[in-house]
Amino acid sequence: MRSTSPTFLCCLLSASLAHAQDDWKGHRFMPKEGCMIKIGSNEIPAKGVALPYVVQQTSGDWLWIGEGWVQKSRVVPFDKASDYYTEYLRRRPNSAWGHTLRGWVHYENGKYDDAVRDFTDAIRLDPLDSLAYNNRGGARQKMGEFDGALDDYGQAIRLSPRETWGYNSTAWLLATCPKTGVRNGRRATEMARQACTLSAWKDAYSLDTLAAACAEAGEFDEAQRWQKKAIDLLAADPSFAAAARERLALYQNHERYREPLPE
Repeated sequence: MRSTSPTFLCCLLSASLAHAQDDWKGHRFMPKEGCMIKIGSNEIPAKGVALPYVVQQTSGDWLWIGEGWVQKSRVVPFDKASDYYTEYLRRRPNSAWGHTLRGWVHYENGKYDDAVRDFTDAIRLDPLDSLAYNNRGGARQKMGEFDGALDDYGQAIRLSPRETWGYNSTAWLLATCPKTGVRNGRRATEMARQACTLSAWKDAYSLDTLAAACAEAGEFDEAQRWQKKAIDLLAADPSFAAAARERLALYQNHERYREPLPE
């Protein structure tokens, strides 16, 4: 989802403030308790799938993270996030939110066993949390537990059939899995199109997945089309753009993308 800038952006910032804001751009942050994302005139709780946040621009006390605005005081730098959530869970050990967010930090740091434990605790505390299922599936996928990952993604879809994450995760695994017997290009394309439809064809990650699915199905012209669209939509994220361009080069050579084998 994309929105227009809040009205307060119309205010001119001083040169010194603009210089200070540059220190935030490109850095990664996680949400603190009570963090909200401002999208137009609406606010939603910060517990999305596009974590950690990457700051793309700033305005005063606000940070633009691609899908909306968050306040600087309501985020924690990524390298301090594990300590923040551990202290939070010390005070509130039965917080599914705390386990989900700390699990995400473990995942980003490559600590997949720890991530699975935190996501499992989140599911135990909130069995209807589809995002926790999706996230656990992602960690299990990184560990090579592909059947278990698909089971978790399927549960995420059953719990939240109008959200994109379960479809997108399933499609990515079916399109890019390093294990031959798991891949299914046609099914991946179907699931990726569902994710794109739910996101109104404006989510770069879903389009990136659709491109990989089309390539797996041998539809390389379509793969190139959607990959270029994904790159255009999220050009402000350098890490995504670089990896997306590498995949585009594969599709232009009529090659498929494969995730690396788990270590």
